Amino acid sequence: MLELIRNRTHDELGAAGARLAVAAISRAHAEGRAATVLLAAAPSQIPVLRALAAADIHDKPVRYFHMDEYVGLPEDAPQAFGAWLGRTYFDQLPAGHQATFERIDAGGDPESAAAAYAALLPAGDFDLVLCGIGINGHLAFNDPGCDLQDPLPVRHIRLARASRVQQVDEGLFPALGAVPEHAVTVTVPRMLASRAIVCSVLGEAKAEAVRAMLEEPVGNAVPATALREHPVTTVLVDEEAMSRVG
Repeated sequence: MLELIRNRTHDELGAAGARLAVAAISRAHAEGRAATVLLAAAPSQIPVLRALAAADIHDKPVRYFHMDEYVGLPEDAPQAFGAWLGRTYFDQLPAGHQATFERIDAGGDPESAAAAYAALLPAGDFDLVLCGIGINGHLAFNDPGCDLQDPLPVRHIRLARASRVQQVDEGLFPALGAVPEHAVTVTVPRMLASRAIVCSVLGEAKAEAVRAMLEEPVGNAVPATALREHPVTTVLVDEEAMSRVG
């Protein structure tokens, strides 16, 4: 079941996402265990991550993972997703926080990197996934044509051109030639193995992807349609992202 919430401002969206995230994390803590959270690294995530960093949730253990990483970038490259999450979220947490971050190491052989990260993932469902969608409807870096029933939890993939262009359009790379062609990504089935999903989508550039996610048949032509089959998914959008939905 997919619940859609429209937000007038990014601060409103961030607060709504943080409330949902805190509830999911707190449920794990109430069960006496560390929470497990899968993060996306993208500009659409900034409002929720900013609000979550300021929430009163960091005095108990949370084990964080991330969805994808480029192959071939230095670990400290500003565009590397692990580095981006470090600056945007983990560096903003209060002193004494109990968060740990399991970062994808995409150096060396990428097939081995995918297998190594798969072995780090929790044995059961994530407690929470914080994600976005791409302009082509991708989830993580699972582009159109991916296997929505992929048996692997993590895969080495070649990026679609649209996904690489998006990185340039969002100001993350100066030109298409600078964007890596390959990545390691958590697959759609492993993403959906979560107790709760909060998907944040911002801006007019994502409006067609939002329409397709909500209106097109569920299938790999628009991977984001798979969110409609998850029992506890909340999609947070701003007005621009909803501009093509009737």
